[in-house]
Amino acid sequence: SLQRFATHQLVSWDLSPSKYTKRDVHRIAVLDLRILNVDRNGGNILVRSIPGDRYCLIPIDHGFSLPDASLDPGEVWFEWLYWPQTNVPMDLETLYYIANIDVRSDARILQSIVIRTECIKCVIFSLIILKRGAEVGISLFQIAMMVLTSLKYFCPKDTDGDTIEESYFRQITEKVDNFFREYMGKDEELSRRREQMTGLIQRMLSRTAFLGQRSSDDYFISA
Repeated sequence: SLQRFATHQLVSWDLSPSKYTKRDVHRIAVLDLRILNVDRNGGNILVRSIPGDRYCLIPIDHGFSLPDASLDPGEVWFEWLYWPQTNVPMDLETLYYIANIDVRSDARILQSIVIRTECIKCVIFSLIILKRGAEVGISLFQIAMMVLTSLKYFCPKDTDGDTIEESYFRQITEKVDNFFREYMGKDEELSRRREQMTGLIQRMLSRTAFLGQRSSDDYFISA
C-alpha cells in the first residue's frame, strides 16, 4: 500500500462538527460513497488547524472499503452521517464532480486490480444511487441512508463468473430508479427535479470558466 503521513493536531471527534466546513464534509462523504468505505469513524478523519481559527479535515484509513453484500448495515460507520453539513444542499462543484463519475470506468478499474465481482457490484449500486440522488437534488444524508437501507437487498450475494455484463448496469439502474420512485413519489416529480438540477449545472458551467477548465479529479486535491 501507499501511505503518506498527514500533519494534524486532532481527530474529528475532538471537536464539535460545527467547526468543519461543508466543503470538507461533503468531499469525505462523496469519497466514502464512491468507494463504499464502511469504517469512517471519527478517528479516521484527522483535523489540521489552519490560520483564522479554521480546520481542515483529512480522511485516512480506507482498509474497509469495497465490501460485499454480506455486510450488515448495522456495522457501517459514517461519522459524518449525522453532522449538520450533510443535510445542506451540495454546491455546484460537488454536483459537477458527481455528474462526471463514469460508473463503468470505475468498474473496469476495479476489475483490472482483481477486486471481487461481488464487491464491484456493490460499489456500482452505491455509485448509481449517488449520481441519481445528486441529479434530483437530495442531500448526502438522504443518499447515504438510501445506500445503507437498500444495499443488502439489491446487491447479489453471489455472482455468475468474473465479468460484469452491460445488462447488469441496466438492471441495477432500473432497480435504483424504482427505489427513487418509491422514495420521492411520482415520475413527474423525479423528472422535474432532474431537469432543474441538470439545467442549473449547465447554466453555471457556461458562466464559470473555472469549473469548465478543470478536471473533475481536481475536486479532491484543490485547496
